[in-house]
Amino acid sequence: VMVKLEIQTQKQRDFVMIEDPLAATAKIIRKDRNMDVRHHLNYASYTHREFRKNRVVFFFTKMKKGTTYLHYFWRPTFSGKFQALPTKASLMYYPYVSGTSKEHVIINR
Repeated sequence: VMVKLEIQTQKQRDFVMIEDPLAATAKIIRKDRNMDVRHHLNYASYTHREFRKNRVVFFFTKMKKGTTYLHYFWRPTFSGKFQALPTKASLMYYPYVSGTSKEHVIINR
């Protein structure tokens, strides 16, 4: 599964952190830089990315005004219906400047 994140900001932001919680069935594919996604939307170049136990975190030193696209890959480990919690974007040094996405339901058969 390729997860595509779309982040919108009305002005340039400095020191941004994007946290995307994983669904319970998700197992991260860590070597996704080897996968060709150039034919997709214009994806952003982040400063750093971390794969944590329960989420993927992207860090930006600068995020340009407008829409930023991110991606990562995971594979399902169980079948069933799973809840994907909202993605959160915030400024690292001013966390009250933040935004979230909607929750999603994932059905794996």
